[in-house]
Amino acid sequence: FFALPEETKRRIDYTNSSAFRGYMANGVENTAGKPDLREQVEIAPEAPPAASDAWPPFHRLCGRNQWPDEALPELRPAIEEYAQCVGEVAREITEALCLALRLERDALSHFFEPEPHWQLKLAQYSPAQRADASSPPAPDVGVGAHTDSGWLTLLLQDGSGGLQAFTRGEWTDVPPAGDDVFVCNLGEVAEMLSAGYLLATPHRVLLPATPRMSIPYFFNPRLDSKVAPIEL
Repeated sequence: FFALPEETKRRIDYTNSSAFRGYMANGVENTAGKPDLREQVEIAPEAPPAASDAWPPFHRLCGRNQWPDEALPELRPAIEEYAQCVGEVAREITEALCLALRLERDALSHFFEPEPHWQLKLAQYSPAQRADASSPPAPDVGVGAHTDSGWLTLLLQDGSGGLQAFTRGEWTDVPPAGDDVFVCNLGEVAEMLSAGYLLATPHRVLLPATPRMSIPYFFNPRLDSKVAPIEL
């Protein structure tokens, strides 16, 4: 998809979608006030679009995805199958987290059933560019330090590297381990639900020498869930 002409990609630009679905060009999204050096496609569950003034406001996140069907018809079935499979993995991890918290296996299922609100990005990061080879090396940040807002994130990354997590007071590389291995981040909902026992994972992406491809899948409670700390 990212190798398509810019004009073709813009046909599914996110500005066409009231639910923020579709293509975002390099630098459109920002983290911690700085532009993200990546282009991406935003995808979420298919649902009838909500009115622009729907209330409560979370209803406005419901809508249709945009797909480049004419240029790349195989993308939609591949991603829909992928999202379904990764969602099953996320449910298994959620059950494991419940057991780790000494809860019943399905203690949190009511937050996610009948369907969670998942989100998925197809993302390609720009390669690092050094204007002056004699200057001291400094990290080129593709996405700044942040924690994800949801329950957990499953990330598939290519072999380019660049992902780092902040742990024990320092940034640590999360090296690629193959295209059958997920990186799992805990999000802010996990930290809040567990009253701080589980910690959201601070992370960032440094730009590697070559373009970096990643697919984060964000597993979140239903949009109408009322989430509060649980008794452990």
